[in-house]
This record gives sequence, C-alpha cells and structure tokens, in this order.
Amino acid sequence: MSIDFGHDGFDYTRDLCDAIERYTNAVLSQSPKGFHYRGLDLLPAIQRLLYIHCINSVALFERYRNRPSSRSQLQLNTLDDLVAPFLVDAPAIPRCTRPSHMFHVVARRIYGLVRERLQRRVERAKEVTRNQILFHIGNQKFVRYLNAITNELTDHSYAFLTTGNACLAEQLQQQGRPSIHWPDRGATFQSVTAARKLAPFEPLVHEADRLIEAIHRLQPACVVVVEGNAPADALMAEVCRKLGVPCYCIQQGWSPYIHTGFRNMRFTEMLVWGQLFADMLRPFNPGQQFRITGSHILARSAASSDAGNLFSFFLQAPCALLGHTEFEAFVTLAEDIAALFPSAQFVVREHPGYPLQAERKRTFNQLNNVRFSDPAHESLSDLISRSALVISVFSTVLLEALALDVPSLICSIGAMKRYQPEIAAEGAALEVSSIDEAREALSKLISTPNLLEEMKQRIPAVKGKFFSPGTAAQTISSILESTVSGTADRQPGSF
Repeated sequence: MSIDFGHDGFDYTRDLCDAIERYTNAVLSQSPKGFHYRGLDLLPAIQRLLYIHCINSVALFERYRNRPSSRSQLQLNTLDDLVAPFLVDAPAIPRCTRPSHMFHVVARRIYGLVRERLQRRVERAKEVTRNQILFHIGNQKFVRYLNAITNELTDHSYAFLTTGNACLAEQLQQQGRPSIHWPDRGATFQSVTAARKLAPFEPLVHEADRLIEAIHRLQPACVVVVEGNAPADALMAEVCRKLGVPCYCIQQGWSPYIHTGFRNMRFTEMLVWGQLFADMLRPFNPGQQFRITGSHILARSAASSDAGNLFSFFLQAPCALLGHTEFEAFVTLAEDIAALFPSAQFVVREHPGYPLQAERKRTFNQLNNVRFSDPAHESLSDLISRSALVISVFSTVLLEALALDVPSLICSIGAMKRYQPEIAAEGAALEVSSIDEAREALSKLISTPNLLEEMKQRIPAVKGKFFSPGTAAQTISSILESTVSGTADRQPGSF
C-alpha cells in the first residue's frame, strides 16, 4: 500500500527521527550494551533499519496522523510497536522480548546453525583473494555510480562484494565484473544466544555474522560503501572497525533533511563533494572524519552548445516530502509550460522507481517539443550540461546542476517548504513555493533569456562551497590504493 503523506510528510519524518533516537536511548538507559553483538555496536544499523521500515509504514503513519486518539484500522507490527510509544503516545520504556512462537524460532535457529556448519566446511576449501579493495554494494545503480573510480583501478586490485543478494551477484558475473558473493548461511551459535533486546532485529544479527565471516576470511585492504544510509553500511563500518580494516563511505546524493540514515556515521572517512556538506553533516556525526574529494561523476559535457533553449524537468517519486497531489501538479506544470512555449525544447527525466503512467506519457508525446530522457542512453551530467535550466522539487540534481554551472528552479511545493542547503539564497538558483509561482517564474525565464544568464554568472562564486574542484575519481582511487600498500603492517582484529 502506497502512502500519500500529503502535507504531513516532513513533520512525520522529523518526529520519526526523534522518536527512533528516544527509543534507542531508552533501551541504552536500561542496558548500556543492549545493542551490542559479538563486540559490535549495532546501534547505527538498528536506527537505520527502524527508519527505513517506519518511513514506509502505512499503519504507523496513520496512527501518527490520527493522534492524539491513535485510532487506526491497521495493525502495527513488531518494529512499529517499538517506535510508536515515542511517536504518538507518552514515551514508555520499551520491553524487547522474544517472539511468542519461541519453539519454532529456536528450532529454525538450530537448523540454520547445523546447515551453516556444514556449508562452512565446503567453503573452507575455496580459495579467496586477499588484500583487495572491496566495494560492498546492494544495488546495481551503485556499480554504475562507481564506474569512474573503478576505471582508475586495475582489475585485480578490487572486487564488488555482495552478501545475500544472489540476483545482483549473478548480474555482476554476467557483466564480467570482478565480484565475490557471500551467501546467507543461516544462524550461528552467537545469533542463537543473542541478547533479548536484539530479538526484533534478527535479520541484522544474521547480516552481521555474514559480514564478520566475509571480511575475516577475505582480509581486504579496505572496504568501500556508497551513500552510508543503509543498515548494511553501518554494520560494515562496525565489522571493519573490529577487524582493523579501513571502511570508506562515498557520498552519492543529498537529502534536504538530514534524517536518521545520515546520522551517527562511524566510517574511517566519509568522502564528500565539498566543505559545506561536511559542515552540514558534522553536527549529526560528531565522531565522523570527513575528507573533501569532489564529485567523481560530474563533468561538463562537450555537447552543451544547445543549452540556450533546453529546459529539463526532473521528476521525483511521491514520498514523505512530496505527496501524490503535489507530484501530479508538478507533472501537469511540465505539460502546461511545454504547450505554452512551443518554440522552446523540453526534456522530462522520469524517476527510475516511479515511471509515469502510459496516459501521462501519451499527453507528453503529443507535444513536438518534448522528449523523454533515457538514463541508459543519456548520462545525468550530459543532460544537465545541455540544459539552460533544471527544474525539480528537491532532487539531488539541483546540486549537480550547480556543479555544472547550470541554473535551477527549485519548486518547494511539498511538505518541506524550504530547500536545504539554501542555494537560492546564495543567488545560484530560484526557489518558489507554489505551482502558480513556478508557472510565473518559468514563463519569465523562458521569455527573458538574460535572466538565466544573470543566474549563471552568479554560480561560480557559490559552487566552490559545495564542490571541490579537481579530478575526484583519481583522488578517491589514490586514497583507496594507499590502503593496499599499508596492509602488511596492519594487525588484524578478531572476534
């Protein structure tokens, strides 16, 4: 069931992040090591897991929206129940207990433990390549994102590591990518006897076991994750810390609100695009080291000569910060403006996870001055570079346009009324708060090209705060390669 957050999404997101922190603090007040497992602190991973689950929970959002009565026709599940008292009710001390079907849980765990022991005997005979740079990924999009970096590395110096995702592992093999797949082997003795407070987070415990075994056996020079907001990213950081392996996180995008997924990071270093991103993240990550590398995917396209007449709409999927009504209004805005200015050229870039319905596409296809951009045939940087103006709600593309000296129109029509960081206040973009304002602004910008040129002239003075100049791919690859030479002196940790 899809959630239409309407105008409540930002408040829900903000209050949810606070509720998750209050829940975990309450657990830790009872048991300071309540989230510890095999020497790992699972707190950051648990917080991320709760956020991803609860931000997509129809039942919990309905309970939140109907407060203070908290009446809901939908039943909360186990993870909802942990957070709900801190989100919609008076805070209570959480009681984490084993599931009621204890016999079946124990039986399943014992079966998994026996299976894991048998499989491990077979796996011990396999050869593994050590001292590699491992890119731990959970999605094919991250392979594409890392291309510029892996192109700087020799084939034998790195590999993609997948854990549990057999489909992704098969895709990598079919593409001829150097890869290692570490399958799910079920329960371990430690997971069977894990602390009671970890019972609701059993999948994380199993993932921790899998990562411990993989990194202990592979002994990589370093591990790299992308984005850092997945529970597995936080787990990997903890496993690497315990085993003495450097773990780097590479910035992939930006959220206008720094939610739970971007808090409490504990990587060896977080590699960010520019100083301002480090400054914005630091208050939420007091122990995290940041290094400014620039963005390795943004380079101005040579094919930017037609930018004077091309206006690009970047669509986003409905989410907590963008209700369904506002999404539809933004799509209608693109249709109306394209019909109003037939001499201008327009591009529509769909969100990969939320393509337009066929009827909507037919409406656009009837306009001779509109085309759709296919990511498989047109890179993001190429499209931005060709554009005179980028139009979106709060997509990372607004910042990527800044990096490529392209003005943008920020349509803050969703639940968050002011885009962060405030690039419009710096004069490098224009921000509006309604569809009517967006229509008026676009009409003026399309009719008066000099206004776009004036915005463009202000960008160089602003973008240096957000994007470090230089060859980011070479900078990042050099950081990673330096760990290979230092492996010989490293003292591996143990569990």
